Amino acid sequence: MSLFTSIKPLFKNKPLVIVLNKTDLKPYSAVSQNDKTLIENMVKENNNYLIQMSNQSGDGVSDVKSSACDILTEFRFANKKKTERAIGDNVLDKIYVAQPTGRGERSRKANVPDTFLVERKKEIDAEK
Repeated sequence: MSLFTSIKPLFKNKPLVIVLNKTDLKPYSAVSQNDKTLIENMVKENNNYLIQMSNQSGDGVSDVKSSACDILTEFRFANKKKTERAIGDNVLDKIYVAQPTGRGERSRKANVPDTFLVERKKEIDAEK
C-alpha cells in the first residue's frame, strides 16, 4: 500500500487495475477487515478496478487479461473522441501526410523482384 501511494502520481489520469494475486494461498475473504478497508478505500479514491487472481490455480487470470484490455480500449477510445472534438470537423486537420526525403544525391530506381513480374504476367495472361 505504501509503495502504491508513493508512485501514485505516475499514474495520474490513467486507468489502473489493482490485482490481488496469490488468492490460492490466502483468499480475499480471509484478509483482515482492516486490510480489506485499506484496499477498498485505495480502489475507490483512485477510481481503480480491483480483480482477484491466482497464477497457481489459474483463477481470475483470464479476467485480469480481458478486463485490462477492455479498460485500456475504452480509455483510448474516450481520449481519441476528446481529441477529435478538440480538432473539429475539418478532415484535413485529422490527416498527416508524410513526405519522403531523399538520402543523398544518388538516384534510386524502384526494384521489383523478377518472381513478382513472372507471377503478375501469369495473372494477366489468365485474365485474357
